[in-house]
Amino acid sequence: MDHTNHRPIVERIIRSYSSPIIRLYCRIRFKIININILAKLCEYLPQEGLVTDVGCGFGLFLLYYCAQRPELNYAGYDLNRQRIEEARRAAERLGMKQVVFHERDVRKDTSLSSCGTVFMLDLMHHLPPPVREELVREAHKQLQPGGLLIIKDILTRPYWKMLFTYLLDKVMMNGFTQYLAQEEMRGLLERHDFSVRQETLRDPLPYPHVIYIARKKEK
Repeated sequence: MDHTNHRPIVERIIRSYSSPIIRLYCRIRFKIININILAKLCEYLPQEGLVTDVGCGFGLFLLYYCAQRPELNYAGYDLNRQRIEEARRAAERLGMKQVVFHERDVRKDTSLSSCGTVFMLDLMHHLPPPVREELVREAHKQLQPGGLLIIKDILTRPYWKMLFTYLLDKVMMNGFTQYLAQEEMRGLLERHDFSVRQETLRDPLPYPHVIYIARKKEK
């Protein structure tokens, strides 16, 4: 997949939002999850079927995937009505009819549709432990055999990087935040019959990014 011309795609997505405040937020998010991380995430898009993003926010990354792989179908879930409405308007302006956004608080309703890949980007550390458990269980249930649950999260070491990320999270989200040690995250996924590997991602900014690639075992 060629990401050499990603800047025009990113700019087009950012310009699809009418609010200058949202456009600024988009620029920050695209800086935090830089193009190298986005390119890595795109490697895990399925060959066909539905791609689900839980906690999609304004839909930035789903719209990016959609631009890269327009032949797939996409569904985004977020609890914030304003963000979902903005995501829908942005998709309409971009002419992306293969992406649908749903207002859903997964802390109360974890139900998902059958799909090939589920993304949870910087979501798990904002969910209470019982919800994390139920959401992983539901993802396993709805994924096709061999399907992937991709979790982008934050390592708890080195401590100073985690602290930097925690303070930024509080500024941007100001809600429940609890990072999981890698042993805890792997244990959570393996309890629900996923095979798990992980990749630590390099970033010029002091974020301890990690991706957990959890594959649903084929019976």
